[in-house]
Amino acid sequence: MVLVFSGLIAWDNQRIRLAYEQSQGRVATGWVVSMALSIYLDFINLFLSILRIFGRND
Repeated sequence: MVLVFSGLIAWDNQRIRLAYEQSQGRVATGWVVSMALSIYLDFINLFLSILRIFGRND
């Protein structure tokens, strides 16, 4: 899961960069919030996956 969410973070960053370049820096507010939320959730899920790996009581 860590690799999956790391890949999603990289993919979302590329998507944000592409949207920024295509709009010459004038991205609509709705898209900015949506993309920022997507990155935020990817980081949260990555953090939770790392906690699951290191938090096991065997």
